[in-house]
Amino acid sequence: MTKIEYNAKLLPDGHISCPKKVVDKLKLKSGIQVRIIIDSTSEEPEVELPDKTDKMASLYGIFPKLKTITEQDIKEAKGQWNKAVERIDREL
Repeated sequence: MTKIEYNAKLLPDGHISCPKKVVDKLKLKSGIQVRIIIDSTSEEPEVELPDKTDKMASLYGIFPKLKTITEQDIKEAKGQWNKAVERIDREL
């Protein structure tokens, strides 16, 4: 996990400011989720940012391995589609 400490301001709209040098150093983009820890015993909040590689690594293996689609698979899918269309046409 990458940690950078800096002073921030609470803006009037409720957002917290983040200095450009921090954004650039961590290669942050709009919409990225960050973790902020505010230590009420000190005047300066501690900010923790999730490590991008940890997040990516946690996704490894969640998707099943896909099989190669063959011409036979396509023909079967077209046949199923045509049968469904015929059934819908009969119902109308």
